[in-house]
Amino acid sequence: PDPRSDIPRAQTGLPSTPDNTKGLDPYLAAPVMAGLCGYVDIRDRLSLDEVADLNEGLLVRAENDRRRYEAMKPRNNSPRRG
Repeated sequence: PDPRSDIPRAQTGLPSTPDNTKGLDPYLAAPVMAGLCGYVDIRDRLSLDEVADLNEGLLVRAENDRRRYEAMKPRNNSPRRG
């Protein structure tokens, strides 16, 4: 079974596949689109384990970005009304 199948794409932080990577699985295209490697690397040089590591890094980056965004939101520090 595909380990990605139970994760909605919107929650993965992985980009959708643009025209220049048509036919390439979005999971394989994500590191290319993020600039972590080139298409030739995916096709000829990287193992699936290495691609999985790159995608894990993208997920960590997306989570860190989300947390940074949440931390920068203004907080409501007004006193509570009973």
